[in-house]
Amino acid sequence: FTGGRVAAFSVSDDGVEHLVIAAEVRTEHGPDKVTIMDFSTIKRLVVSALSKLHGLHVTDFLLVPPGALPKTTSGKISRAACAKQYGANKLQRV
Repeated sequence: FTGGRVAAFSVSDDGVEHLVIAAEVRTEHGPDKVTIMDFSTIKRLVVSALSKLHGLHVTDFLLVPPGALPKTTSGKISRAACAKQYGANKLQRV
């Protein structure tokens, strides 16, 4: 993951809230980088841990390239903008 840039946000589908998580990851190969083959393992482990530890059901877990998560003018991740882009299928996936 890249410097802790992860966003958890909800999206509504017919009045039902769904949890979506988006995390920025680097795709370069190397000893300290996440490889494409690791992505499915990362998703599985994170979703499983959230379910077991917190009872949360994750509807979707996206891995996105560095810089893909929208930020506010103060530099924080904008969860509202993430939800809007997700709903419009505009969050770029790795």
